[in-house]
Amino acid sequence: MRVSKETIKVVQDELKLRGYSSEYKEVEKNKVTLDGLCVWKGEERPNIIPTIYLGELFREGEGDEAVMEEVINFIIKTVDDEVPDIDMDKLFNKDAIFESVKIGVQQEGSREEILSRPTEFEGIIQYLYYEPQREMTIKVRQEHLECLKIDEDEPWERALKNTEENTKIIDLWGMTIVTNDDKIKGAGAIVSKNVIQKAKRELHSETMVIIPSSVHEVIVMPYTDEVDMEYIDALVRKVNEEEVRPEEVLSDRAYVA
Repeated sequence: MRVSKETIKVVQDELKLRGYSSEYKEVEKNKVTLDGLCVWKGEERPNIIPTIYLGELFREGEGDEAVMEEVINFIIKTVDDEVPDIDMDKLFNKDAIFESVKIGVQQEGSREEILSRPTEFEGIIQYLYYEPQREMTIKVRQEHLECLKIDEDEPWERALKNTEENTKIIDLWGMTIVTNDDKIKGAGAIVSKNVIQKAKRELHSETMVIIPSSVHEVIVMPYTDEVDMEYIDALVRKVNEEEVRPEEVLSDRAYVA
């Protein structure tokens, strides 16, 4: 959800009174525009600043004073407790990037300026991201390659290898799920032909249905002539509307592979 300009100003004014600086920016993630606040303590701007997405915080309503106080307290706690101690060398170091670079997937049509390629799945693109430290991911841009003088094919090859090594195929509540160790951006595994073949072996099926739960995981099941793809597509759309955050929606349909 989006937040009104008036509410954003109230938040920024209140943060300023409590000794915190902030800067508003619109952020596009996976074709969804989010209202973000970059917040830091004091006036001197640090190198690394957390971005707080306000839409999630105001789900209970913008006009409620109690909600506003909870939001302000949450932002301050996040800035005080969770700003990571970043090893700056890892942000733009070839070896560090190659060690953790992986493939993520998202909806086609995003305006994000990221390094991306099409996939065999209609409406889905693949992109590169890396993890300078745990629970922090950065999408790779063309500037990264230019800065490090890296040929474009090189990181894609390494990312595919890392993605395959980190992929997990697990059974949960009677479903077979493809994700990764951290269950973050794990749906990227579907770009690997090796993963697809491994999942088919797990299912004992030559053909399977790929059901996109989110950008973090997919559900796979054997495909037979009795499978009603229109019903599954409708179910995917319903779950997207009711259960999945808009910025984490991967597709509004299922696929046969």
